[in-house]
Amino acid sequence: MTVKRVEVLAYAKINLMLDIIRRRTDGYHDLFMIMQSVGVADRVTVEREPGRKLRLTASIEDIPLDDKNIAWKAAALFFKTTGLRRPGLHIHLEKHIPHAAGLAGGSADGAAVLVALNRLMGTGLSTDQLCAMGVQIGADVPFCIVGGTCLAQGIGEVLSPLKPMPSCHIVLAKPDFGVNTGKAYGLFDTNGKTHNADQLVCIGLGLTLGSLLVWGTFHLNNKYGEHGLMKLLAAKSHPRYILNRRKTNRMFKHKKKEE
Repeated sequence: MTVKRVEVLAYAKINLMLDIIRRRTDGYHDLFMIMQSVGVADRVTVEREPGRKLRLTASIEDIPLDDKNIAWKAAALFFKTTGLRRPGLHIHLEKHIPHAAGLAGGSADGAAVLVALNRLMGTGLSTDQLCAMGVQIGADVPFCIVGGTCLAQGIGEVLSPLKPMPSCHIVLAKPDFGVNTGKAYGLFDTNGKTHNADQLVCIGLGLTLGSLLVWGTFHLNNKYGEHGLMKLLAAKSHPRYILNRRKTNRMFKHKKKEE
């Protein structure tokens, strides 16, 4: 039977800890992180439609709907890599993950498109093969394919599964402004320091976060500073992002329609 439509839940991620080691010659950064998928998720639908065009729509207005969107890039890369002829496709993003928030909303959507197309086209690609594709469009995409609790190294693509976090609830506080990832990492670059991660401390800290609340922030400019930024977070966070139960081992849930 030909699969006509696949629907995927693409879960956000948080960093339980993040250590920047150095800036690489390719412009990326070597990282040492513990990443965790959480319960807030976008709903990504990929379905066949007549013709050969790729059409991208979304439930919000302030994101690009062309080849600047990682979901579009994921679809283009999938067909380039597999060599399959692309049918007419409609990708719809029902957005719930706030963007410019460090929650991998774009990367989760790109990962969801790769997973959905693998099912829609019946290609049977392995998780490793999907991750190898994903890292070409975003450093967080491989984790967004794998999900769960992972130690992430390299630029984020070298993943080692860890024991899942204890069952808990996590507070996500999103103010009414975003953080540009490039600018945030640029602040590290101006420091010019290179170091080795304190791996034992980092892993120990990450694995005990079931009973700890750890704040991590980039100081983007002198306008807010540490305490000012925290006050802004508390005052301007939208309540719909307050309570989200963590997700554990599998990143995606999906529905497919066959005909």
